[in-house]
Amino acid sequence: MPGLSKRELRQKTICGVLLALIGIALLVLGVLLFTKALNKNSNAVQDNDKESDAGTVLDSSRQDEEDLPASSYNIDISEYEEYIYTEDEKYLMLVNPENSCGKYVPDDLVYSSDATEYDFSGYNIDRVVLKALTAMCLEAESDGIFGIDITSAYRSYAYQDALFGHYCDQEMSKNPSLTRKEAEEIVSTYSCRAGTSEHQTGLCVDLRVRGDNDSLLEESFADTGAGAWLAENCERFGFILRFPAEKTDKTGIIYEPWHFRFVGYKAANEMKSSGLCLEEYVEKLGI
Repeated sequence: MPGLSKRELRQKTICGVLLALIGIALLVLGVLLFTKALNKNSNAVQDNDKESDAGTVLDSSRQDEEDLPASSYNIDISEYEEYIYTEDEKYLMLVNPENSCGKYVPDDLVYSSDATEYDFSGYNIDRVVLKALTAMCLEAESDGIFGIDITSAYRSYAYQDALFGHYCDQEMSKNPSLTRKEAEEIVSTYSCRAGTSEHQTGLCVDLRVRGDNDSLLEESFADTGAGAWLAENCERFGFILRFPAEKTDKTGIIYEPWHFRFVGYKAANEMKSSGLCLEEYVEKLGI
């Protein structure tokens, strides 16, 4: 068999080099594709982990920023989030015997029985507070707590004036030896004079359990399923137990386990974690 010519040898060499270069290129491409697929799978796993960890956490990025505890819910909280998370300073309005609001009238009152998501009795109440309260009551139902309802919310200056006077008359009827001033001093431990009740702000509610008259406006409300659940969970919806038993020297009001005040998620959780009542919290903030 005759030997190859120089031209044929050159062509064969070139073909060999080209085939080697193609092989190397294919190998590099294969490595690149494998690496890309590996990274994609890794990222997908991380994303799934993040989604699993998130659960139904409400705006966790904002909670991390504020160093607040994350809250998760059974219900879809998305339509209530803007109300629960409000940081409008008006929701920290302090009204008590030392801080009168005069004849203040809120400008954003709605009627609670108009709420379509939950069946409330009819009382005037701040619009944002009603939304947060609705979410709280729906969440309670998802935990098996039914029948939470409003027994008092917004009260006008005139109504509070008449109510305080009525309580004074009751005390004097029970003890005819009392002077009007003495009766007023007694009543002031559980009711407020007109202009000094935070009911006039529309930002608080007295709650009850439908059909349970024994615990209505009584300390025993704390022992009901509803009372215990509310005390444990209210801050998740921006509410605080306004008059706790251990803070009567600060609030000037006896323990009222049925009275809840809306202050917004951030303030409610900070008060819960620090053990401060509204008077102490507002003082700390210098408002």
